[in-house]
Amino acid sequence: YNVYIFMTKDYGENWKAIRNGIPDSAGTVHVVREHPSDENLLFAGTEFGLWVSWDRGANWTALKNNLPTVPVDDIEIQAQQNDLVLATHGRSIWIFDDLTPIEKFDDKVQKSDITFFTPRPATLWDLRRRRWSAGQKMFTAKNPPYGAILDYYLKEGVPPETAKAEKGEAKKETAAADQQAKADETAKKEGKAKISVYDKDGKLVREFDGPGKAGVNRTNWDLRWESPAVPTPEQIAAAAAGVDFGPKGTVGEPGKYTIKIKAGTKEATQEVVVEDDPRMQMSPADRAARRAAIDQLYALAKTADKDRKTIEGIKEGLKTAREQWKKDAGKPDMPKIPEEIQKAADELQKQVD
Repeated sequence: YNVYIFMTKDYGENWKAIRNGIPDSAGTVHVVREHPSDENLLFAGTEFGLWVSWDRGANWTALKNNLPTVPVDDIEIQAQQNDLVLATHGRSIWIFDDLTPIEKFDDKVQKSDITFFTPRPATLWDLRRRRWSAGQKMFTAKNPPYGAILDYYLKEGVPPETAKAEKGEAKKETAAADQQAKADETAKKEGKAKISVYDKDGKLVREFDGPGKAGVNRTNWDLRWESPAVPTPEQIAAAAAGVDFGPKGTVGEPGKYTIKIKAGTKEATQEVVVEDDPRMQMSPADRAARRAAIDQLYALAKTADKDRKTIEGIKEGLKTAREQWKKDAGKPDMPKIPEEIQKAADELQKQVD
């Protein structure tokens, strides 16, 4: 047994071995596939993994990306979505969603400080889950990240931000965020890229962080706008534990959006097209009415969150003051709190509880 891959340019008259980079330990080669839009991009499935070549087989590199060491028996490149589909023995069907970063990865990309690969169109899928009616028969694999998949290359990793001492409410708000950072070991080694989303009118509708390691990074925009409420420490802690919990922004509208990725002092921009679910039919008038109603509810939720913080601040202040009064009671060097002030505090406590 050995690694055998050959290429011919004269319809079989002469053959050339093209296995440089694939060690004998890779095992038998089961399949070789050429990318439908780039003849130089080849994929080879062997008994012990997957290999990729950007120069028509002159050199090969192992392709991992969370693919375990398993036999790759067949390869299909889904041309419409540009997905790489593998038939494996051990992980069944394994899919690498959107091959764009692999397809476009060349010397120019490697020499650049930052490259933002063109995102493919994103769809506002109207999802419905009905697993409760299928019993034990339901089997589903993990879907691709919802929304727009964002791939970008960084020549150098983003340095981690220096923690700053904070006081009062700001310190409380960041307590759970610190827990999330500690839970993610990579957060200690790298900073984050800043991602901004703008609508067709140039209005900023969303900001979030993306991975900032050196090399190719992948994250996704979930097609939602900024949340009207800041997550509580408990909600941030739940999200860090993998629970989909906490306030979310409204779902955006179909159309073109501009996405800017900033890594340190370097920036890159791309456009992404958001398409409506093709199964959904909505007139422009109905869509405008829905957006107007959503905007009203968004403003209401934002006001409610502001009021919540105000009430929580009052409750915390009252609690602190009353506890201090109890500690100071009876001390000869401390003035006595007037009875009317204590009654007013008790009344206010009842109102905010």
